[in-house]
Amino acid sequence: MENTPSFFDRIKHLDFTFLKKIDFRKEGKSKLSSHLLLKYIAKELLLYFFISFLFFFVVFFVNQILLLAETILKQRVPVPQVIRLIVYCLPAIVAQSAPFATLLGFLMCLGRMVTDNEIMVLRASGQRYSLILIPVIVMGLVISVFSFIMNDYFLPLGTLHYNRLRTEIIHSNPAVEIESNSIKRMNNTAFVIGNAEGTKIDDLLLFDRSENGQERIIISGKSSLEKTETPGVLMELHMENATVILFDPRSRGDFDMVQCDTMKLNIFESLFFSSSSVTAPRE
Repeated sequence: MENTPSFFDRIKHLDFTFLKKIDFRKEGKSKLSSHLLLKYIAKELLLYFFISFLFFFVVFFVNQILLLAETILKQRVPVPQVIRLIVYCLPAIVAQSAPFATLLGFLMCLGRMVTDNEIMVLRASGQRYSLILIPVIVMGLVISVFSFIMNDYFLPLGTLHYNRLRTEIIHSNPAVEIESNSIKRMNNTAFVIGNAEGTKIDDLLLFDRSENGQERIIISGKSSLEKTETPGVLMELHMENATVILFDPRSRGDFDMVQCDTMKLNIFESLFFSSSSVTAPRE
């Protein structure tokens, strides 16, 4: 009886050397193109960054609107000027929103990829963590450059225009800075305001400290704010039956007191905004 060769006897004579020329790991990588994966990860990061940016932008924008409503809107400032003030505030809002949005958006995106096992699939397909880090680093650098330009150019420009426009508003309507039964602090000066109607003030108390450390207190029963054309002077405060108390910084127990029927106090722009000799960080 003739022996029939078995299956193993037949295949052992075959040439399987071609299998050595195939890199199955590279074949697997070709199915998941690195270029497509980079585009996918970058798109996801951009999407979550945009959503986070809108969230923080709305929060800071609404906060700015509320601040303007307290001081500007209720004094019946013209709508075009209010809109300009809001526009000048936008660089500051964008500069604040971008870093928070970058951190939160990237964390949300990477967290979702981990939760959906997308990171595990990428690793199982032979991809390295560098494939994920490259879009994160590149987009982080792009956002950093954008934030630098916004902080270095647009933010100071918006702040200067904002202060300039607000100065014009106060010049035309001094009552903008007056609120009944309130305390207003400006640099080394504090105003304690009683009842106020328009530019008329009842019961005004002013605490002030000069550059050499001398303190003074000014008390007035009736006061009024007046416009002025003097350069550098924001408004004039006319007081009736005023009392001025000057304290000696070298001796706290000694003081001088002056009483007058009428008194005029110049309120300089430096009380509200940065002086010309000192540049504020936002400028």
